[in-house]
Amino acid sequence: MRKRTIIYIAFLLLFFSAETQAQDILLSQPYNNALTVAPSFAGITNGGRAALTYRNQWSGINGGRTYNTFVGGVDYFLRDYNSGVGAIFRYDRQGAGMIQDIDFGLQYNYRVKLNRDGLYFRPGVQLRVVNKSLDFDQFVFSDQLAVDGSVLFEKPLFDLETDAYTKLDAAFSSLLYNKYFWAGFTLDHLIPYRASFLGQDGKIPMRIALTGGYNWIYKSSGWRNRYDETVTFAALVQHQGSFNQMDLGATWTKNIFQLGIWYRGFYPIQTVSGHDAVVVIAGLNFDSFKIAYSYDVSVSSLMNTSAGSHEISLQFFFDQKERSPMSFFCR
Repeated sequence: MRKRTIIYIAFLLLFFSAETQAQDILLSQPYNNALTVAPSFAGITNGGRAALTYRNQWSGINGGRTYNTFVGGVDYFLRDYNSGVGAIFRYDRQGAGMIQDIDFGLQYNYRVKLNRDGLYFRPGVQLRVVNKSLDFDQFVFSDQLAVDGSVLFEKPLFDLETDAYTKLDAAFSSLLYNKYFWAGFTLDHLIPYRASFLGQDGKIPMRIALTGGYNWIYKSSGWRNRYDETVTFAALVQHQGSFNQMDLGATWTKNIFQLGIWYRGFYPIQTVSGHDAVVVIAGLNFDSFKIAYSYDVSVSSLMNTSAGSHEISLQFFFDQKERSPMSFFCR
């Protein structure tokens, strides 16, 4: 069974390397590590922020060791220059370490105040270095197996052009926002590069993301409640190659408590596999610290085997001297 699983993963890996249509690393709590959404979110809290996210995807497969992702980011608002700067690090481990993605990016944006009512515009850019590597020794292909399942020889009957590559990539984003709403877009993979271990010519497709949301303040802060009580509605729509993904959700915040529910699907939805997951989020928000946990309830054809996905996010806030119009991002 284990060998058959390895063969299946290897087939998928080689297929997607050939087509170069695989999606980027995506999180169930994108706005709890907002640098993954757009470089325009760097410094959005008008102070400093450090964020860390761990994701264990499809925990029912191979004891939860198959797909693991770590994302860390630090951003800060330079008040004297009306600028946000950020750095982001991502590590993705697939197939129990058979394939690994590591990238590091630097982000910058400039804040433009459009009117006295607190409407802002932030164009942003990102440069990052992407490394992808393959541990070919862990693969066992069908041409290496005897009838009884034993391995006849260690290496398959073909060679890879390379088992690792490092590339430079870039992104551009734009964000319009005030205290009540935000809307923006991101264009990622602006530097096309070949992403194949077999020497094929296909390139990573551009990722286009649309982000937006509305923050409904149904009870303003006062002497009885320190913070606004809100329901935040958000959406993230992404297109990359042949993939189209839509995330829709709502998050309720009262005092230090936060509860949210999201839906993720692939459109146009033609089969049951187009409905991917319902995500339930619970968190605690403090002045300088935020923690949230989410669980993906699979509603696709994998619902009986994947056992869902787990995600934990941590955020630390510092030097928050100027209140941000998007305060729901920083508490």
